[in-house]
Amino acid sequence: MIRMAQPTQRTFNPRLGSLVARPKLVFVFGFLVTAIAVLAALSWFHRNQIDEARSAQVTLNQIAVLTREINNLTLTALRKQDLTPEADKEMLEARHALPKAVLAAHLHAYHTSALEKVWPALDNYIMSAGRQWILMQIGDFDEAKQVDFQEVSPQFDLMQHQVQIAIEAEDKWAQGVALRARNELLAAAILAATTILILFLRLKRQEHLGQLQETERNALRESEERFRALTGKIMRPGAVVIG
Repeated sequence: MIRMAQPTQRTFNPRLGSLVARPKLVFVFGFLVTAIAVLAALSWFHRNQIDEARSAQVTLNQIAVLTREINNLTLTALRKQDLTPEADKEMLEARHALPKAVLAAHLHAYHTSALEKVWPALDNYIMSAGRQWILMQIGDFDEAKQVDFQEVSPQFDLMQHQVQIAIEAEDKWAQGVALRARNELLAAAILAATTILILFLRLKRQEHLGQLQETERNALRESEERFRALTGKIMRPGAVVIG
């Protein structure tokens, strides 16, 4: 009977080990799933920041284009010494579109300090360009040229330079965040693959243990059958017991 009990004990030992290991396995899987979720959320958040930065760059570029259009209209009128109704209409449209672009730019979230120098330079340029245009509207082109040389042109160059610096700063920041988002997504993918691999190996191990248990049960069943057969022969009436 002692020999019969030993296989039974070996059969239940793997199950006991599996039960003991389950809390640790649950903790590992819980940690991996949490890490994957956190990394995926961070990647999504950073990608939203990248989209915001790209949108801000587009808005800043629109401001640069509109101010170049205003400057080109002004220089053309100064060169021709004539302010045509078509040029005045185009200037009015550009000046109406510029505040909308500036407002859209203010609504964006910026991630660098380079933009702080754009707004003062832009305000100074708009004021000087507006005064210059009024001089041309009243026909004082000589004074308008003087204002252009002393104020408008230097302020335009400074403003364009500051806008370009802000665009490049946002682009550089977005590239760094994009790299971080890709790394986070890659790490999440690696952890997900690791989780699947661990689960697969765990299932294969459980399958192997199940096969071993089935083999031991079959061996135990055969041993018990042989024991009962042997016992039946010994206890059969008329059997001779050899001492």
